Amino acid sequence: MNEPNKRDLKKLLSGRALYMAVAACLLVAGSIAYQTLETKKLLKNSLSFTGVSQTYMYYSGTEAPQEPLQLPTAAPRTQQATGVTEAVFDSVTPTVPETAPTEPATAAYTPVFCPPTPGGMGTDYSRGVPVYSDTMGDYRTHNGVDFKGEPGSPVSAVSDGTVIDVKQDVLYGITVTIAHEGGVVSAVSGLGETGLVKNGTAVKAGDVIGTVGELPLEKNEDAHVHLEIRRDGVLTDPLELLGLTGDGE
Repeated sequence: MNEPNKRDLKKLLSGRALYMAVAACLLVAGSIAYQTLETKKLLKNSLSFTGVSQTYMYYSGTEAPQEPLQLPTAAPRTQQATGVTEAVFDSVTPTVPETAPTEPATAAYTPVFCPPTPGGMGTDYSRGVPVYSDTMGDYRTHNGVDFKGEPGSPVSAVSDGTVIDVKQDVLYGITVTIAHEGGVVSAVSGLGETGLVKNGTAVKAGDVIGTVGELPLEKNEDAHVHLEIRRDGVLTDPLELLGLTGDGE
């Protein structure tokens, strides 16, 4: 074969090989695109959604399709702050505390005071000012109020309370001391031995605690008993508690 013919043959073969190579590449690319498209169609058709559960179909090359993979249904969401699920929280009914029955208000206790004898008053409370004593012949304070009474006549407790002391005194004679409500303490002096109340006895206003006897400090005066009142340990005018006015009679 001559030289020109050889060159023409090489040129022809070279052009045909290029066309065949390009055609092969196009064929392979088309096949890959087709296979990809078909795979997408199959994958799309195999997806199904029911609530939060999904079914997937997987393919690997030319292998036969596998069994669908079932994903577990998601558990109910839980409130992390309280540890209680929403369903439980929503079902909780607020508890209303029962109102305790109201007890009727108890009326405040008002002490009742009464004079120790019904015979009227003698020497009044001197409020710290010295007054003349016929018996002692001098001036001294009179720390209580005198209440007149016939010797042997009843003497009463001036208010409700408890007897805390019964004693014999050189100047005041027999004295009965009673503790009352509100820090009030009464002391009645000049009692006789007849019908004398005992220490520790609970008494009411007007109960007999003894009889009119003798008061050595004031024996030159008419028969009477001597009443002193202390409130929280401080001497107080007895007439303020008895609701009386001292007229010195």
